[in-house]
Amino acid sequence: MEAPSNLLNLLATIFTFILRTGYIPLPWKTSKTLMFPKPQKPPNTVSSNCLIQLTSTISKTLEEILVQRLHIHLTRLPIHQAGFRPSFSINDQLLRLNNMIKNQYNTSKPSCLVLFDLENAFDRVWHQAIIYKRQAFRLPVTYFRFILNFLSKRLPYITINKTLSHPTFLHCGIPQESSLSPLLYLLFAADLPALPSNIHTFQYTDDTAFLALSSSIQHINRTLNGAITLLNSCCSKWGLTINSHKT
Repeated sequence: MEAPSNLLNLLATIFTFILRTGYIPLPWKTSKTLMFPKPQKPPNTVSSNCLIQLTSTISKTLEEILVQRLHIHLTRLPIHQAGFRPSFSINDQLLRLNNMIKNQYNTSKPSCLVLFDLENAFDRVWHQAIIYKRQAFRLPVTYFRFILNFLSKRLPYITINKTLSHPTFLHCGIPQESSLSPLLYLLFAADLPALPSNIHTFQYTDDTAFLALSSSIQHINRTLNGAITLLNSCCSKWGLTINSHKT
C-alpha cells in the first residue's frame, strides 16, 4: 500500500532540509532499549541480555535512502570485505576459502585458518576515527555532515519492568538498529594493514579470518604470527579488542 502523495512530498521536503543543513531532530536520535534475557545465561549480568533498540521510523526511512547512495562512494572498500555490499555475499567468501584450502590440500601443502572475534565491535567504534577515515573515501560534504550529526549526541535509555533509566549521551559506538551502521563500521575498519603475501584475508563486517598458505609449517607459523601481531596493533590503535576466548 503506497503512502498518499502529500505525505511523500512532506517527507521529501523534510529529508532535503536535513541533508542540506545536517540537522537531525533529537527525538530521532533517542532510542528506547529493551532487554531480553538470553537462554541459559546468568540473569544478573548485562551481557546475559539481548538488547533491542527502538528508534524513529521516519529516521530509519532516511537512513535507508542514504545507504543506497553511500554504496556508490564506498567502492574503495577492500575486495576481501563482503559485508553489506551490493553484489557481495558470505557465500562468495566461503567459496573462495573452500577453493583455496582444497587446492592447497591437493598439492599436499599445509594451510592454517585463524578466525577472529572482536568484542562488541559496533559499540566501540570511535566517532572521531570515522571523521578521520572518511577522507580516504571522499564522501560528499552533504553525507559527511549528516553522518557527523547522526553519531553525535545519541540519547539511549533502557526500560526494565516498566522502569526507565536516565538517558545518557553516547560518545562512541554506532546504533545497531540502524541500516546505516554496518556501512559506518566498514568505513571505520577498512584500513587493515598490509599482510604477507601468503596470508589471505576474509571479512564479513566485523568477522575476520586469516588463511595462511605455504610449503612449510615453519613459514606459516612465522608469517601468521606476524599478521596476528599487525591485526592486534591495528585494533589497539582504534580502540577494538580481539576476544581471545572466541578466537
